[in-house]
Amino acid sequence: MSRVLYISVLNTNEKILPFDGVMKKIIMHIRTLESFDNNVDYIESDGVDTFFVKDGKKEIIANFCEGGYEYFNRVMIGTASYIKAKQLRYDYIYIRHDAFSRKGYKALKYLSSASNKIYLEIPTYYVPKKSLKNFVKYYYNSHLDRYIYKIVTDCNEKRIYGIDTLMITNGVEIEKISPRKPTYSDIINVMLVASISDYHGVNKIIDAVEHYSFERDIVFHIVGDGPKLEEYKTIVNEKKMNDKIILYGKLTGKDLDDVYNKCEIGISSLANKEIGVLFSSTLKSKEYLSKGIPIISDVMLDVFYENPKYYFYQLEKDFNIDELLEFYDSIYSERDKASIIAEIREYAEATCDISKVLKILDDDYKALEK
Repeated sequence: MSRVLYISVLNTNEKILPFDGVMKKIIMHIRTLESFDNNVDYIESDGVDTFFVKDGKKEIIANFCEGGYEYFNRVMIGTASYIKAKQLRYDYIYIRHDAFSRKGYKALKYLSSASNKIYLEIPTYYVPKKSLKNFVKYYYNSHLDRYIYKIVTDCNEKRIYGIDTLMITNGVEIEKISPRKPTYSDIINVMLVASISDYHGVNKIIDAVEHYSFERDIVFHIVGDGPKLEEYKTIVNEKKMNDKIILYGKLTGKDLDDVYNKCEIGISSLANKEIGVLFSSTLKSKEYLSKGIPIISDVMLDVFYENPKYYFYQLEKDFNIDELLEFYDSIYSERDKASIIAEIREYAEATCDISKVLKILDDDYKALEK
């Protein structure tokens, strides 16, 4: 049995947890690593205090504060202090973040002495724009090779910051996701699930609807909260598009399944290129596949990188409805819908299930022990 420490910011506040995809991912990671016969300690917050959780028991290591960069480094400092005081040691430590302060980097140095190996997950790797602020924020990344064994990434880079990478896609618990039911309607229903921000490209959907002749009936179902939701709601209302673009806000459980069941195309993101992301590993893309829904995106998705399939389409130009409809017809015009759903689901089971995804990480460490 290996002893593992998982360092991230897991907020278990009941108002946040049901709707936060990142929090769900962290819980899946911890639960899956435990299923590999590991003893996993982790960091948890209730939105007020931050705790070190060891063998089910909690001890406060820091206070909660807003702001990912500052808070993460505060967690690093508190974690290192706790481990030093308790004289703990780990087989490997898994850290999920991408920028260290001076004190956070010093904490990383100590953690490297308290573990055999450290894996660092960079949730979304991209090259930050040059600025004094980014230089300061990412300064210590150029020195990570002193303490990090491998960088876990969802992109196809072989080395990052001079460190070997371990490519792992986002995974989901497929057995907990039911496949959608085939629908037979003259309306083409398309969905986007997201915490709605600029890079999801909802503005592109609005523009496309505004300029489409609607020779065929198409409706966009947009699910999720986010910083741009109210702005887009206002625009959709002003342009009288409510029958073509439905903005639901947060949905869970049966309400979310009802939308999944009526939709036959899923949008990953439409404006990733504009923020410098050229390779994507979204949870929602894995959920679409688990449901049996084909995907359209402006950039390559990790799960199709080495094995492109007919049910994924990367846009050749800026989003437009005619191109989407060509993709739709290429899938559904000559194939049985039930068999399409089954085939996509089978592909998801082989490539996206969290147990298969994280086994790559656990096997990578345990191979060193042999």
